[in-house]
Amino acid sequence: MGGVALPLLAGVLAIGLGVCLWRLVRLRREAGRLSDRVERFLADARAQPQINLREDALAPLENSIAALQSRLLHMQSRMDVQGKQSRDMIVELSHQLKTPLASLRLYCEMDQAAHLPEQLAQIERMERMIAALLRLEKLRAGGVAFAMQPCDLHVVAREVMDGIRPLYPRKHLLLEGEATLRCDAARMGEALVNLIKNACEHTAPDGTVRLRLTAGEASVTLMVEDDGGGVPAEDLPRLFERFFRSARSSMHEGTGVGLSIAREIVRLHHGTISAHNGPHGLRVLITLPDLRHSLKKT
Repeated sequence: MGGVALPLLAGVLAIGLGVCLWRLVRLRREAGRLSDRVERFLADARAQPQINLREDALAPLENSIAALQSRLLHMQSRMDVQGKQSRDMIVELSHQLKTPLASLRLYCEMDQAAHLPEQLAQIERMERMIAALLRLEKLRAGGVAFAMQPCDLHVVAREVMDGIRPLYPRKHLLLEGEATLRCDAARMGEALVNLIKNACEHTAPDGTVRLRLTAGEASVTLMVEDDGGGVPAEDLPRLFERFFRSARSSMHEGTGVGLSIAREIVRLHHGTISAHNGPHGLRVLITLPDLRHSLKKT
């Protein structure tokens, strides 16, 4: 009796193991299908959610993913509408502000008043401030197209520094390190221009501004450091707010928007930006995720 039971038990165990292995393979295949579906949705958010009407183990998970996709699509639709409204308002505001300023400049030049140079200087400052503010709001409203592609950040940074050097001929502008990142080279260059100009304006005429690039496993860091003595600790959290002026900015006539623009560009690259006091001056640290191997090329 025992001799018959053992083979029978072995057969039952083998069948059970086979069924378990078949279910495991099926679950892995279904999980892979769900993973591919999520990846397709991330690559193209216009893909429509799919409901699973079958009564299998993964149906609740698949339907939860579909519900989440539907919510994201709804939120994206609302954001698109709000973004268009904001962009339309910015265009209208731009026209409304530029026209009277151009007329004011013309009248000042025609009158040839005693304080004409000062008047024109103030008009130019107002024009720069309006242009910077409109630029910031356009970025925040999603009105700036980003062309994401692999970029050599050392080349981008070198071109930025070469363009800034004639404005500050006595400054020591130093570039260190190498890094490659999937980003919009023009927008990233714009952010670096604002950061490096800010550093140059707050250092001595022969001061030093250093940009250091560091490539990590999953991120890239860019650090802009100057020797201008830093800022009060209580001002650090507010440096990237528009129109905020710290104690070290009181002697300079900037627009007060450049650092905000840099922060917005970094945000649109899914990165972070922060400011700290270093041994000799202010350090601005940008950390950007390296998504070249995890996102499909768009």
